[in-house]
Amino acid sequence: MAPNTHLLETKLFRVLVGCPLALGLVFFCIALGNSWGSLTLCGEAECFSKFFELFKFPIGTMSIAIPLGALIASQHRSVQTKEQIDSQWKQIEAQENQNIFANHLAHRTHFNEFFEEFKPFEDENTYSKWEVYESIFPNAPEGNFDVNPSAEFILSEIEGLLEGVAGLIKAKDLELGIPMKLRLVGLNSKSEELIGLSETVVKNEHVELPANQLQKYLRFFEKISLGLHSCMNFHRTYVPHTRVQNICQRIQSQIVDLEPTGRRERLAKAIAIGVATDLDNRQKAVQAAQNIRETIEKELDKLKKHEQNQLLSFDSLSPVIQEILNEYADKSQRDKALKLMPGLMIELLSQTGAN
Repeated sequence: MAPNTHLLETKLFRVLVGCPLALGLVFFCIALGNSWGSLTLCGEAECFSKFFELFKFPIGTMSIAIPLGALIASQHRSVQTKEQIDSQWKQIEAQENQNIFANHLAHRTHFNEFFEEFKPFEDENTYSKWEVYESIFPNAPEGNFDVNPSAEFILSEIEGLLEGVAGLIKAKDLELGIPMKLRLVGLNSKSEELIGLSETVVKNEHVELPANQLQKYLRFFEKISLGLHSCMNFHRTYVPHTRVQNICQRIQSQIVDLEPTGRRERLAKAIAIGVATDLDNRQKAVQAAQNIRETIEKELDKLKKHEQNQLLSFDSLSPVIQEILNEYADKSQRDKALKLMPGLMIELLSQTGAN
């Protein structure tokens, strides 16, 4: 039964109402034919009673059309009401979908503006702003602006790795074990998948500059922690500011704790390269001396910034360099390294007994 069809035009109504009427009319004609000779025109009560007695069956048959018609009319109204309700729900659903789309578009546009203005990952080569948005808010097109659980996983992994780094610093053994390397690989994988940033994990058992490598990892942790925190909270708070602030404070503290060892590693590497140089080759000797000078000057600049003291001079590094030189058992190697030092450094080391 079509809801938009008029009741009188429906086949079911015509059949269920028309059949009793037609059948009753046939019975009426049969009864009339059988009683035609005995019928006369009369207006008395007895005549009406006689009429209903003769034709009560045809009349009863035709009267069945009344409840059947009412039943079909009620059913037709129900179908029309259901159609109206369905139509209203479709309109509501269409409006909700339109609102979801509009909210998603506005949310995405605001994220784009935020990403371009604040550069949460600085100038690192992450995924495009749209890809980062879709990674962090994967269900946004359906109107769900909850953050991707992978972002929370990354922050939790960083907190766990910081505990591991603290243990290494305390034990004064900076070589990463297999469990920590596996966690770093897992963190890299999630970070690469989510925002396109990763840090190479050194897989060799022995790392040449372990303190410097750890500092590199820590800076990577800080970068993605701050960036993810900004992206996740750009329109409402998902991660408390205090949590990320605590992560960054721990990272900075550990970088500072590692710096003396890292400085020693960098100076030792520059000196080792110089010791391995053929000093008879003047060009190589000059280059090696220049590398050592630049390394010492860079370390001195870092030390000045950290100590906030521009009066620091080469003598502040001489104890570290003296210690490195003393590790060379061969006096000729120490002398060779000493020749490559800046003039002032040679003088200071000579005064402290490097010979």
